[in-house]
Amino acid sequence: MEKLIISLNAVELRILGIWAEAILHGGHWGDGAVILPDEEAAMQLLKSAQANSALACTPRNIFTFLVWSSASSETPEEQILREKLEKSLAGTGLRPPVL
Repeated sequence: MEKLIISLNAVELRILGIWAEAILHGGHWGDGAVILPDEEAAMQLLKSAQANSALACTPRNIFTFLVWSSASSETPEEQILREKLEKSLAGTGLRPPVL
């Protein structure tokens, strides 16, 4: 599977964690009892990520991060991260989700 290399700083990693927590434990099924395979893969990737290091993501990982961004409170940092994720999908054939 195609890998996309992206570097995320500590703030961006923290934002992704906040988005994931909001969606998985307060979102689609409420308590996190049901986690879809794409979500689990993205969570494992986040757990292994180190700030400012290359992170090898699949397009589905990036797509999942963007789905989680629906929990965004639209701070400038969150908007920059969303744009960065959307740009990383360019040319993969996978379009960002419509939120």
